[in-house]
Amino acid sequence: MHNSHVAHDCIIFDDVRLAPQATLGGNVRIYNLAQIGIGAAIHQNRVVGALTLVGMNSSVNLNLKPFSIYAGVPAKFYKLNFVGLERYGISKQDILRIEDEISKPKKDWNLENFNDKLKELIESN
Repeated sequence: MHNSHVAHDCIIFDDVRLAPQATLGGNVRIYNLAQIGIGAAIHQNRVVGALTLVGMNSSVNLNLKPFSIYAGVPAKFYKLNFVGLERYGISKQDILRIEDEISKPKKDWNLENFNDKLKELIESN
């Protein structure tokens, strides 16, 4: 977290990793186990889902789905965070269910529900 900036009213949940020079605008929420890469900037009033990885020097101007990898300027969905899910002991069958759910186009993602689902999956293993 060296040289990182966390602005006003940000909520950072458990086990989040901020790399050096990461910048969070005001009122950003970052859910459990997310990782923010070196020099990444997250615009104000944004949400980063659980177990989401933001690539280095990415510029985030939208809400990020959980369990995913985003990178670029502006940040775009790259793929599901398979490695992160496997490291947390999520079964292949559950990963496929998550992948199916994530791939569905939705305008409004209820990220709180996804975080509850992740907690259930972790507790059931």
